[in-house]
Amino acid sequence: MSKKSERQAKLLVAMVIVQIPVGLFMEAINITSLMLFKGEILKTFELGQRQDLAMLFLKINDYATITLEMYWGALAFFHLVI
Repeated sequence: MSKKSERQAKLLVAMVIVQIPVGLFMEAINITSLMLFKGEILKTFELGQRQDLAMLFLKINDYATITLEMYWGALAFFHLVI
């Protein structure tokens, strides 16, 4: 394997290793927002407060998804350039 290919392979592995915890965090946020909508947690909060908090979590998840898409877009761009 050439030096360039080896470096690209290491970069790809590093990018995947970074993405895994972010993906797990995103899924935890999705589960939390679902539990909030169902009323399983934070029962002391009013319904409107729980719904607002759940929507905030869903928005955070959307922003994380966009960030990961840009992350992988940058990886594809650098793969073509390097």
